[in-house]
Amino acid sequence: MKAPLLRLPMLALLLLTARAAGPAREGDWFVEPKAAQKESMQTNRPQLVWFLDSVTSTECRRLENDVFTRPEFKNWFADKVVLLRVDRAPGAERDRELHRQHELLRTRYLRYLDGDPTRAPVFLLLNPVGGVIGDKTFPSEGLNTPDAFTQALQAFIEAKGNEAGDAPDGVVE
Repeated sequence: MKAPLLRLPMLALLLLTARAAGPAREGDWFVEPKAAQKESMQTNRPQLVWFLDSVTSTECRRLENDVFTRPEFKNWFADKVVLLRVDRAPGAERDRELHRQHELLRTRYLRYLDGDPTRAPVFLLLNPVGGVIGDKTFPSEGLNTPDAFTQALQAFIEAKGNEAGDAPDGVVE
């Protein structure tokens, strides 16, 4: 009788630890930079990093709802890149450590954000060790349909995907 009672605190501790660590992914996107980099290194696929602000940017919310949820997007990008979301908004569902990691990435790649860590949406294509292959900020005009945006993003990745990238900034801390 005592053995099952002793297992309950251990089970509770395991559940709390798993919950505190948070998910490495939200849907098709990694949200945990270390997990995305590990996947990128294991698969030798570049990381497509989306710097966004899910709270204040209507453009980011539009992309999330109109583009990134579409099967065409998911099917094309699934085997070409590792998707990583770096959200500026802390949000209730995100823990402090994840927010800190996202802020570190924003600081590391600040020059690609035109010196503005709040700028969104911005996309970086990184090699598996974090070197920048290319950066892209998509203007709203002309890319107002999901198909147009997806085609522009595909063209960007195809043009940059085989480049080696800048000297890597190192593994995500």
